[in-house]
Amino acid sequence: MSAPDTMALLRLGLLAALAWGAQAGQAQPAEPLPAAQTSPSASVPDSPGGSARARRNAPLQSFTVSVTDGVFEPKTLQVPAHTRIKLELLNHGPGPLEFENAEMNIEKVLGPGARSFVVLPPQPPGDIECVDEYNPVTGVLVLQVR
Repeated sequence: MSAPDTMALLRLGLLAALAWGAQAGQAQPAEPLPAAQTSPSASVPDSPGGSARARRNAPLQSFTVSVTDGVFEPKTLQVPAHTRIKLELLNHGPGPLEFENAEMNIEKVLGPGARSFVVLPPQPPGDIECVDEYNPVTGVLVLQVR
């Protein structure tokens, strides 16, 4: 069936539905939904702090983490729950850094002297462990989500 044929059938179906509605006493068009229900920004919040769009557009709280010789400084960092955060990573070397957390599917590789960042999604309260894959024994950062 060609596109014009499909459109013709859709129009016929729409006309039939309108005619059926008029016969059933519904001759007036339906009223539009209130703006709060049709607005894409008025979504149901999936966690505290408002809609998902409002949380996405809010400025990110930023935390800086330095890594020297495979050791994070600070080793533990308290971050807010249910909030996206930005972690700025500074690798003071002498080797590379592979910042990783498998549960959040986050991985970032930095050469010596490099600076970058990762944005972490909102997390529930608890402790999250991030590691330097090149230094798994000494390169552990614990995020205390509160």
